[in-house]
Amino acid sequence: MSEDRNIKVARLIGLEKKTREARNQDELNFVVANETRQIIDFVNSFLLLKTPKGDFNVKATSDLATVDRTSPLLTFVENIINTKSTISKKEIQNIETDKISRLIKVKKPKNIPDNILYVPIFSPQKGL
Repeated sequence: MSEDRNIKVARLIGLEKKTREARNQDELNFVVANETRQIIDFVNSFLLLKTPKGDFNVKATSDLATVDRTSPLLTFVENIINTKSTISKKEIQNIETDKISRLIKVKKPKNIPDNILYVPIFSPQKGL
């Protein structure tokens, strides 16, 4: 195994350790939204969790301690995920923001990239 690959595996194991050491849900949310940058480079990360109603709300975003519920970017991301039939909720996929904004008829914020990588996380107990 190359040294570069060893470093990546070590980072993955370190991330798993941090998730297991999280003392509460907020700490876990922060780790997932921020510490994954050690494995894959990204501009922004959003962690959305399912509400009792079945919608998804942003619970953590990278580089911020709290979630700004008035942010146009956050609202846009929630609209994408919560609009029925815009994406398959169970598969990793690339979302083209120009295309999806036209489809859901929501104006795309200026500070959003051209593509969003959607990565669903499954729990054996809670599902998506």
